[in-house]
Amino acid sequence: MKTKQEKLNRLTFKAVHIETKEVVIVTPLHEHFLDVFKNKKWIMLQQAERTDVKGNLLYEGDILQLVYQPDQKGFVVFVGGCFELKKKTGHILLSEVETENIVCVGNIHVNPEVLKG
Repeated sequence: MKTKQEKLNRLTFKAVHIETKEVVIVTPLHEHFLDVFKNKKWIMLQQAERTDVKGNLLYEGDILQLVYQPDQKGFVVFVGGCFELKKKTGHILLSEVETENIVCVGNIHVNPEVLKG
């Protein structure tokens, strides 16, 4: 069983600066975590504890493309205690999509135009 410290070491957040679109990865144990978390100029995005086909960690707001349906894109949301892929046609539980079937192609806070294309 993992200790609280081990769980905190593994948990990461993607922080996106609203104005500059700078992206940084922080953990709750990072010395500047609370500064970033409290700062209204940063959006904090929780890790979904999943990866895409390339091994990239997935976070809220990440734009995913379905490998078997390249024209199908959506973004990761956290709803009712679950991570979901929100698409134009509805929601899919992220846990129901196999890692080899998704690839991260952007983030709605950094490059929202990717979702439209």
